[in-house]
Amino acid sequence: MKLREIQKRCVLEMHLNVTIDYCYRAKKIVKEKVAGNHKEEFGQL
Repeated sequence: MKLREIQKRCVLEMHLNVTIDYCYRAKKIVKEKVAGNHKEEFGQL
């Protein structure tokens, strides 16, 4: 999902005005949570 799409969804669904920088940070956090931390994953092997 592109940053502008995230920004538009925030306005339409949550009635929030957010900056592109905030969308970038949120997207980065979500990617990290979905992918997981590879150091933790390989540490368990």
